[in-house]
Amino acid sequence: MSMKKAAGYIRRSSSQQKDNDSFEIQKLAITEFAKRAGYVLADEFIFEDDAVSAYKKSAYQRRGLMLLKKTILENDFDAVIFYDFSRIDRKVYSFVSEFYYDVIQAKPHLKFYSTTKGTEWSPEDLDVKLFLILANAESMDKARRTIDSHHRNLKGENKKRPGACVPYGYDVRDKVLVPNQYASIILFIFYLASWGHSMKSIASLLNEVKIESPRNGVWRSSTVEHILKNPAYLGHLAWDMEHTSQMTFFYENVHEPIVPFALHKVVQMNNELKKKYHKLDTPFIFADLLYCKTCKQQLQHRNASTKKAGKSYTYMKYQCTHCQYELDTKQVNAYLLKDLEHKLQCATKFRHKEVIKDINATLKVFHSRLSQLKEKKERIEYNEQHAHNLDNADLLIAVENAKQQVLSEFQEVNLRILEMELLLRDSELNVFLERFERLTLNSLSNTENRLITLYFIQRVSINKQGRFSVEYSINPLKFLYQPRENSIG
Repeated sequence: MSMKKAAGYIRRSSSQQKDNDSFEIQKLAITEFAKRAGYVLADEFIFEDDAVSAYKKSAYQRRGLMLLKKTILENDFDAVIFYDFSRIDRKVYSFVSEFYYDVIQAKPHLKFYSTTKGTEWSPEDLDVKLFLILANAESMDKARRTIDSHHRNLKGENKKRPGACVPYGYDVRDKVLVPNQYASIILFIFYLASWGHSMKSIASLLNEVKIESPRNGVWRSSTVEHILKNPAYLGHLAWDMEHTSQMTFFYENVHEPIVPFALHKVVQMNNELKKKYHKLDTPFIFADLLYCKTCKQQLQHRNASTKKAGKSYTYMKYQCTHCQYELDTKQVNAYLLKDLEHKLQCATKFRHKEVIKDINATLKVFHSRLSQLKEKKERIEYNEQHAHNLDNADLLIAVENAKQQVLSEFQEVNLRILEMELLLRDSELNVFLERFERLTLNSLSNTENRLITLYFIQRVSINKQGRFSVEYSINPLKFLYQPRENSIG
């Protein structure tokens, strides 16, 4: 007589339970029940989900449970054993609709057992239905208490961080983030990104020098991206409540920042440049900036190859596709980089003053726009009252739409003003400008040189005698807002 085969499932809901005996207790109960009921239950067929909430994650989202389902459907089993139903589900419907019905349809002979019930388990039993409802209510109550606790922490006079994963580079002391020994790694990541290096290349470099990652594994571009987008590194507290999409909290300057505001803005500026000019890691450092003076056409760039004496040679060209005039890429790069380096060395102090002057001029424009928006808002509010008096629903909708548009622009202009006022601080502005002092451009990578050319060069015109006319931008921060057009040299 062949022995009956069983599979088992165990789960614990959070990493905080890892120090207790939850898994061991469940596993022992399942194996002893299998023996008493005459089933063979091998360790390899006990599937688990560790630190996975059955309230937050449906059955199909739990890897261990889905692996159990796949194994049952592909092999011969007579029973599934679990500790109690709270280990299987907390949502009332999830396990039954996403696991049980699929399995029973394919394997109608399969039996389900709960060790705490001691008899065969079925979702049709009255006591099971009652348990499902109570388990779901208990989980909802726990979730509500957790959210209420988060509210108290976030809305209190001293903003405190609710319990959650702590950002890499920080420790938590009295619910406040404090930089730790890995803060310098965060700063290094932002520094590399500020020089145009991609998230993939940053991750590769960190792996190459064996820097410990947030999860003690390999660095991935997604990990770097998460760090670069996290407002915590600027000292801000941002919080989104799960299952409550409208409950979003954002508070500025709650804890000590790791990253200067200007450095973060430079990374954002570089992202905008990448969207406009595509990748920065290219040997065509002056692509999209070169124009044929005769034809007024933008020069294209191309790779080409030829053979001489049986050997293959590759060369790169900038070319006007209208008149076919072409130049060697390496020669153009060398000449223009040398000229740019000279301009940077000569114009450092002058550039600093002009950037401040330019930011102040732009601030004046934004303040003027803010005044206009305030007047517009007052007129809309007057019309809103008039629409209420007329009891005109269509007019009220139109007024409300106009009001929302004005408020949205008002917030955007206010934000830009605050950012520019921050940039005017020497400690912030110098983070960006001082990097260009005493630069030797031929020692930089293609990515870094490409970025510098996009900062400082607006356009290069070339005639057929090989003479260059370069329009330099005086304000390298032009991509952060809309500065006036300036040129030097």
